[in-house]
Amino acid sequence: MDLFEFFSDRVIGIDYQQGAVLYMHFIGNHYKHQILLIEELDQCSLEKQFNENRIIDGINLLCRLNDQSLIRLGFYSGKMDHHLDATQLVRKAAYWKRKINMLKQFEELSLEQYE
Repeated sequence: MDLFEFFSDRVIGIDYQQGAVLYMHFIGNHYKHQILLIEELDQCSLEKQFNENRIIDGINLLCRLNDQSLIRLGFYSGKMDHHLDATQLVRKAAYWKRKINMLKQFEELSLEQYE
C-alpha cells in the first residue's frame, strides 16, 4: 500500500502500482473487505444518509463501476460510530473521494497516450 489510513474500525488505502483501492471494515473478530481496480471504476461520489429527524445516519463513498454496479464504502454509521465523529468522517470521505477520482483520471490520461 502506498497510501493508507486507519479510522474507527476501518482502513482504506491505494496501491498505485497495482491500480487498486483496498477497503476493510473490522467487526469483532471478522472483517469485510473490498478491492476496487481503478480500471473497472467509473467514479466515486460522497453519499450522506439522514434519518427521519434529518440527523446524519451514514457517510459512504459510493463507487460506480464501469458496468454501472455500485459499491458502498462505509465511513460512518449512526448505529456504530459516535455522532461527534460524523463531521471529521465527512471530510475524510471527501479526501478519499478526491484521491480515488484523481487516480482514475491519471489512469485515463496514461492510457490515452498509448492510443
